[in-house]
Amino acid sequence: MWGRYDDARGGGEGWLAFTTDPINHALAWCVRTHPDHGRTVVLVHDGDSADLHAHWTERPLLFRTGDYWWDGTTWYRPGQIWDWSTEAFAERPVAAASTVYASDQLDHTAHAERGRISKIANIDPNDPQQAKTGSMTWPAGHPSDPRAHCP
Repeated sequence: MWGRYDDARGGGEGWLAFTTDPINHALAWCVRTHPDHGRTVVLVHDGDSADLHAHWTERPLLFRTGDYWWDGTTWYRPGQIWDWSTEAFAERPVAAASTVYASDQLDHTAHAERGRISKIANIDPNDPQQAKTGSMTWPAGHPSDPRAHCP
């Protein structure tokens, strides 16, 4: 078990931290804050937390499947083209990308009742059924303090 805290690079862009979950050591909590975009909390395999932390120290705020990343305004393609002059991967924006925010899910098409609160001890990081997006609709439909529902 361990964790780490750092200020985000670029000055005034928040902070980031991660720590192994004290109950389920197979998982880790990663937190990234940004003054304009708020806080992102991600539950990941414990072995992936240090890598995510390292990626978050730069501009990316969120990642999605395929190593696409978002800086708060633009989605970028994965780093595949090396720029020898800057010694970094070229940042290539995704044309016509759209972003869906949690607040966009609060209309009549959202199904917050499909979401659930799970105890960390019951989460199996290797079970793909537990990664359904329905579990993310509960917080969006219940903005109250979720800790009130815990024993």
